[in-house]
Amino acid sequence: MLQQVIMEANRSFRRCLIGGTFDRFHAGHQLLIQTALRQADFIEVHVTNDEMAQS
Repeated sequence: MLQQVIMEANRSFRRCLIGGTFDRFHAGHQLLIQTALRQADFIEVHVTNDEMAQS
């Protein structure tokens, strides 16, 4: 419980938006999402489609 209180006190942002293709999800993607969760109360993950990624 104390750890949860400390984590919430250290959050810098209310919301965080992450975007990417996330093709072949890997450890770097996981680290990005975990870091966002530690910094924000709420995160949104937007996945880019192939057409947009190629432009």
